[in-house]
Amino acid sequence: MTQFSVVDSPRRTDPSAFGVRRAHESDALAITAVMNEPRVLRETLQVPHASPEHWMGIIKASQSPSHLQLVAVDKDLVVGFAGLYPFNNSPRTQHARSLALAVLPSHWGQGVAPLLMRSLLDSADNWLAVSRVQLTVFADNARAIALYRRNGFEVEGTARRFALRDGALVDALHMARIRDVH
Repeated sequence: MTQFSVVDSPRRTDPSAFGVRRAHESDALAITAVMNEPRVLRETLQVPHASPEHWMGIIKASQSPSHLQLVAVDKDLVVGFAGLYPFNNSPRTQHARSLALAVLPSHWGQGVAPLLMRSLLDSADNWLAVSRVQLTVFADNARAIALYRRNGFEVEGTARRFALRDGALVDALHMARIRDVH
């Protein structure tokens, strides 16, 4: 198996230095490295040791127009991953998507997460007729909650003892961004 290493990069303040594009099957190894990074794992609902084959399967299964998976790239290095997903197949909820977002810690604070968020929300608003975008975030993840609030998300509720993290059940917030679609 090919090894993928995560290296710290110099701090940047110009998010235009990063590119955003649709995720390809060839990104599975890099996405695996992002999602298996310990600090990313701690802040998501993913489980440790997911394989590139797991992420390849998710990318393959998400090739329909109702799914959108993006990667942020710094030169040729995938530094972030984000997606919009229907949360079920009911025709009654086709206006809604769930959002997922993760960035390598070496690129935290450099504008990657806001860039991915803007790209997802632009697609939701202008191309997919999505009026509801929802997500779940750990209640103590202040950085992510601030990003979501800046992008119009509001807390809809608190799920007490929602998920296991570091051996303890912790709370999560259910947040959503709702907009009118004409």
